[in-house]
Amino acid sequence: MGAAVVSVIIGRVTALACGGLIGMSREVTVGVFSGATTSTPSLAVATQQTGSELPAVGYSLAYPMGDIVAILLLTYAFRQKWSAKHEDFAARVGEVLPA
Repeated sequence: MGAAVVSVIIGRVTALACGGLIGMSREVTVGVFSGATTSTPSLAVATQQTGSELPAVGYSLAYPMGDIVAILLLTYAFRQKWSAKHEDFAARVGEVLPA
């Protein structure tokens, strides 16, 4: 869980720094962070806390990219030949699940 917290903090700092470098408002930057992580609850909190609809703009721009990146990463992961042997996995599954 600690690694997850650290990665979210690093993502937040990176998003705010990059948003500031290219001149995005903080509201839009928070929306981009929410969209990139495909987190609708964080968009709701950002909208409520800022009192603005600008986070939704950033969210709508970044959400499709978050989905596309996740799909590409999963596609890559499933196409890899992992070191575990298929026979060992099939035998272990056979022990747990009835035929």
